[in-house]
Amino acid sequence: MKKYILLLLAFVCLVMLSGCSCEHQWTQVAGSHNQICASCDEIRYISEACAWEEATCLEVKHCTICGATEGELAPHDWVEATTEAPKTCRVCELTEGERIITDSRFTTAACQALFGSWEGIYTMTGEMMGDAAMPDMPVILGITFHNDGTYSETARMADKEGYAKLLKDYYIQALYAEFEALYGMTKEQADQAMLQAYGMSTEDYAEVMAAAIDWDAMLATASQQGAYYVSDSTLYSGPDWNTLEGEALKLGEDTLTLSVNGVGEVVMTRVK
Repeated sequence: MKKYILLLLAFVCLVMLSGCSCEHQWTQVAGSHNQICASCDEIRYISEACAWEEATCLEVKHCTICGATEGELAPHDWVEATTEAPKTCRVCELTEGERIITDSRFTTAACQALFGSWEGIYTMTGEMMGDAAMPDMPVILGITFHNDGTYSETARMADKEGYAKLLKDYYIQALYAEFEALYGMTKEQADQAMLQAYGMSTEDYAEVMAAAIDWDAMLATASQQGAYYVSDSTLYSGPDWNTLEGEALKLGEDTLTLSVNGVGEVVMTRVK
């Protein structure tokens, strides 16, 4: 019995002596849940399940063990603008816009009377579009005066279908005039030339030309926003408080008349 106990002790000692005695320096095995010792190459198993860290605007959802990823970047976590700082993302510190302006000029009664949305129609002439022969375009001008000293301005066509017809007639006459000036052709000869060259009549070709222009997109480029205040029947507005220009203003109960540079007077009504 004593002999067997001694053999067992000897076996245990042998096992203990044969074990690794290094101070492990574990590093992650890329793409797995295992770690490997940089000194002796021993591998140890960490976890079967991924340890997920939720997505942010900087990183997609990912496992902190193996690096696996899921989904897409999260939206920004915005903190709204204050008087001290513009709208800012808590995570990546991206900013949008400007800090809230506390300029007191827009807090007057004259400014408060403008608060809200207004619309009016003005005429964009052919000269304004670069060709005096082009038909004039009626445009709806929209302005919203906000209660924080900012405004937003938009422009859109008042009669898209009606103007398309006017523009088609303009192109028909322009095409006939060009054929006559360049080639001495009559309208009938010009129509034959168009059929041979494009497989369509002069009228159909003019309709295609008129439809090809995206006026809404062009007018959208004229949309703007900025700062404003009112003083002595003058509306001062511009991209920011440092670049304000004045234009005459007449305010009725539900009407607003503005003297717009390059356009003239525009009578607007309050949008209810």
